[in-house]
Amino acid sequence: MSQEINEAQIREIAERAFRAHLTGIDIVRVDVTPRLDHDGDPVVDVKFVCDGDYEQLTGERLLRVQHEIVSKAWSEVEKDLGFPIVNFTANSDLEQLGQEAV
Repeated sequence: MSQEINEAQIREIAERAFRAHLTGIDIVRVDVTPRLDHDGDPVVDVKFVCDGDYEQLTGERLLRVQHEIVSKAWSEVEKDLGFPIVNFTANSDLEQLGQEAV
């Protein structure tokens, strides 16, 4: 399976998990970046850039999103792809830093 297919599948899984647990927050984009961690093990960075009602970003909901991404990525894609590391960034934070969101 090619890396591009894995990235697209993981992005789709991540978006589904996000929408299932975090309503009222818009996804601006999802970046998926495979890499090796400091021990040389494969990981997949999943970065959500979002806008909306950030009061919904509770620890419990964020853990649910992460859990769903990990379990579905390993069952629907492949377990050898690496552990998904999920990050959330507000679009307004990127704008303040002068970075493009889209």
